[in-house]
Amino acid sequence: MGKARLAFSFAVVLGVFAACGGATSSPLLDSSDAGTDGSSTVSDGSATKDADISSLTTCDDPGECELAGAGCCGVSCQSSSKLIAIRRGQAGALKNATCDTSQPVGCPDCEARPDPNFQAFCRSNKCVVVDIRKDDISECSGDDCVLRYAACCQSCGGGAVGNVIAVREGREDDLEEQLCAGNEACEKCLPVFPPTLRAVCDRASRHCIVQGN
Repeated sequence: MGKARLAFSFAVVLGVFAACGGATSSPLLDSSDAGTDGSSTVSDGSATKDADISSLTTCDDPGECELAGAGCCGVSCQSSSKLIAIRRGQAGALKNATCDTSQPVGCPDCEARPDPNFQAFCRSNKCVVVDIRKDDISECSGDDCVLRYAACCQSCGGGAVGNVIAVREGREDDLEEQLCAGNEACEKCLPVFPPTLRAVCDRASRHCIVQGN
C-alpha cells in the first residue's frame, strides 16, 4: 500500500506540473526570447510603458545631445535602429520614464558595438539621431571627402578601424561641435588613421563613405 500511495502522489505531482506547462527555466533567461542579434526581447520593459519623453529631447546648442536607449537596459543593449537622442545627462530620467518596473526585469549581459555613423545632433532645438552617411555633413561632389574619428577628440596615435567615419572636407568643425560637450581637453595633433582606410565620394548616394578595412 505504501508503494501504491507513493506512485499515486507522484502521478498527481506530474499532472499539476503538466497543467502548468512544465516550464522549469526563468522566462527572463529563456534563450527563445532572444532576438537574432542576441538581445533580449522580454526584459527591457519599454514595450509596456508608454511615456512622454519630449522634455528630455530639447536642446539649445550643438554638443548638448547624446545617444540613448529607452527601457530598462540602456543604450548598450540597443540596435542602431532603436537608438534615440536625448539631452546629455538625462539617461537616468529616460530610464525612469520608460522602464516598467511592475514586473521583474533581467537585462542581458550585452555590450553593443554601435555603428559610429549614428550620432546625436542638436537640430532646431531638438536632439535627433543622425546617420552621418545620409546627412548633409557628408554630401560630396567628387574628391572632397576626409576621414574623421567619430568622437570629440581625434586619435593622435591611431584608433580603431570601427570608429572611423567620412565627412565632407570643411565640415569637420561642424561634426566636432556636435560631438563635444565643450569641456573636453583634446590633444593638439594631426589624427592618425588606419592605413587601410580612405574616404571616398559614393557616386550613387553622393555622400562620403569609408572604404577599406
